[in-house]
Amino acid sequence: MSRSWFGLQALERRSLLAALLLAVCATACPGQKSGAPKRCTRAFEQCQLQDGPLGVCQEVGCASDQLPPCLNCVSQH
Repeated sequence: MSRSWFGLQALERRSLLAALLLAVCATACPGQKSGAPKRCTRAFEQCQLQDGPLGVCQEVGCASDQLPPCLNCVSQH
């Protein structure tokens, strides 16, 4: 016997809706961290700028005491 959406009990419907909302919100809700690295390890990857927004890793000139590649997180705009 198959159950339609309207045949489900109210508690089952709420549980399904809550699980769906949690799944969507876990991947798309604003305010969550993007997981972008704070330090650059590869050119052109996303990084977190010091003041918060996302940036992109760009190759820059190395200081005399650094080995290439030397990368810096810069604004995307």
